[in-house]
Amino acid sequence: MFNPYKDERLLNVTLHAGLYAYLCYFLVFITLGILQLVSDAELLGDPYFHLALPWFVSIFVFVGTHVAMGWTRTVREENSANPKQLPAARRSLFLNVSLFALVLFIIYRLELIGTSSSSIEQDALYAVSTAMLTGLLVWFFQVRRDRTTHERN
Repeated sequence: MFNPYKDERLLNVTLHAGLYAYLCYFLVFITLGILQLVSDAELLGDPYFHLALPWFVSIFVFVGTHVAMGWTRTVREENSANPKQLPAARRSLFLNVSLFALVLFIIYRLELIGTSSSSIEQDALYAVSTAMLTGLLVWFFQVRRDRTTHERN
């Protein structure tokens, strides 16, 4: 399986994406603090809002920078180039999604994020559905067969 962190150009793209995401997080956090001092809006006084909004913005900036700078396209092309790499990448994705679902289930079951769980089935459903959605997005960006490679074969 292709490891993007051994490629110098892709590692550089990841470092830039992390820098941009950090700067956006800092900017949004400072902006929310200033708005809280100037405005009387009730939402700006919520500490969870101050934590969640900068994280969401930085996640979108991080993923958007990866997509815009060609990181996902390069990883997809490298995984599609060798017929043995694509199944290995899919197995790795399946294992990662399964572990992610297990960790989410434990978090929901132990109520570590502050939500009250009503049943074990509901917690399992939330964990599996979230992990499947995340796995689908990762598959779309990294593991699916590249069209140009598929048309050449």
